[in-house]
Amino acid sequence: MENESEYKDLYKMLPKNRETRQEDRRKLALKDQKLERSKLQDHKRLFLKEFLIAERVKEDSGKKVLFQNKYNFPFSLQFSEWLKEKPDNLNRWFLVPCPKGQRCFIVACNNITEVYNKEGKRIFYFHSKLPGDGVLRNEFSILDCIFCRELKRFFVLDVVCLGNYNLQHCDATFRRFWLKSRLDENMNYNDSDSSYTFILIDWVDFEDEEAIKMNFYKYPHYAENFPLLDGFLFYHKDASYTFGVTPLVGWLFCFMIPEVLGYEINAIYSLEKPADYVNYLFYINEFDKNQDKKIRERRSIIKSEFKEETDVLEETEKIFEKERFVLENYYDIHSSEKQKHFEYTEVDSIHMIE
Repeated sequence: MENESEYKDLYKMLPKNRETRQEDRRKLALKDQKLERSKLQDHKRLFLKEFLIAERVKEDSGKKVLFQNKYNFPFSLQFSEWLKEKPDNLNRWFLVPCPKGQRCFIVACNNITEVYNKEGKRIFYFHSKLPGDGVLRNEFSILDCIFCRELKRFFVLDVVCLGNYNLQHCDATFRRFWLKSRLDENMNYNDSDSSYTFILIDWVDFEDEEAIKMNFYKYPHYAENFPLLDGFLFYHKDASYTFGVTPLVGWLFCFMIPEVLGYEINAIYSLEKPADYVNYLFYINEFDKNQDKKIRERRSIIKSEFKEETDVLEETEKIFEKERFVLENYYDIHSSEKQKHFEYTEVDSIHMIE
């Protein structure tokens, strides 16, 4: 399709087949993931081996560093869909309150900790005590985070690898358990000279009804209301970490909770509704339209910049070609004159001998 955006998986989105119920796609996704886990039983460390042996591309300090180019390894953050339907088995889900900030992933490897945005471009790097940096330099880690720049704080959302353990195909319940236990055991991850800290975001089990209600009523979520609460993610307990968009992770803004899930929320969150708010489905549709428009505009700018760079390169190549032509002619003429001079000198020498 001509207008299809290549960046659609970088934000919350509706499924391409909008007629298919989310619940049906969730069941299909869980079935596929279960089959994938069984295939990988004898290859649990495949991800680790491929990552560690992947050829590192030499960095050019003058260019932006891309994860794909540097590590030559396919990776994408996991992205949510809008939670358009209340799941049939809500007790099989976690509620995850998310602070406002920049979505990113952290890679600790080869004695450095790098921060990449959701498009895979490196934002900056520093030193931490995560496995792969600090004392455990022969290991590596990949964390899914939300970065609050003002606080220099990473709110850890999920984990893909930690200390050479590949957790991508583990279910969300185990990933959460492993991440929490490692962070609790190794609080010195935060004792780095860099001053960046790691905070584990709470995951609340929907089986704990009181805790769920408390989270929807809680205001502010963070001390002094900073950072602000952005909204809520919903993780299926049995879901693997998916590279890209998955129906097994949902997203809602706070003011949508009563309509979709039937829970009451703190009245302050209702004030976040836009003035022209109709209902959550209409809001989602308008939100996605605006996102599509922004992406198209951004894509157009990128194409324009690329065309300008291409034009400059072509013009530079023409200049070089002219210079090469001049130099080649100069050397041809110069060589020809030298040859004539040599021939004249040789004739004179013969006459002198005679």
